[in-house]
Amino acid sequence: MPKKISDIALAKVPSFANRVSLFQSKLQITRHASSTIADYSHALYKAVAHIGKLPEEFTQEDADGYLSYLLSRLPQPAVSQFKHFIYGLKSYRHSMGCPDLAGLALPKIRREKRLPRVLSVEQVQQLLGSCDLYPKALFSVIYDCGLRAFEACNLQWYDINFDRCQLLVRRGRITEPRRNKLLVE
Repeated sequence: MPKKISDIALAKVPSFANRVSLFQSKLQITRHASSTIADYSHALYKAVAHIGKLPEEFTQEDADGYLSYLLSRLPQPAVSQFKHFIYGLKSYRHSMGCPDLAGLALPKIRREKRLPRVLSVEQVQQLLGSCDLYPKALFSVIYDCGLRAFEACNLQWYDINFDRCQLLVRRGRITEPRRNKLLVE
């Protein structure tokens, strides 16, 4: 049975057990999300297992070497692995009272540029035809106004001005539907 990364890291650096426990409790006190605490801890366990030192002993060369290792190991490095390591290490060093590493910054990661997938008119009609009234109204507003997912999630009933056929989009833009009516028949 393969060992967990935390077991490997603690076997290399046993004193990290107390340090990571203290770090996790400090993040809990500062009201970080439990998923953030888990992600930062996991990233630090991986780095400690690779480097073989406590995070407060990491040098800039250690951090750069670990990031290079991540780049060489993965065919397409996940942005989240870089983010969790860098932000986790910054949070760790800050909460433990260690000086920041001057050159510790998120490296530029090129993302593949993709065009959005657009539904045809027939597909939209088929989608709307298979819905009840409430989802049909919601999908119609999203489609007519070209809303992003987060904009649609923030919609409230009072954001719709039926008299002027306008929609107020929070944290976005004010837009008018392409047609004169908001709901599709």
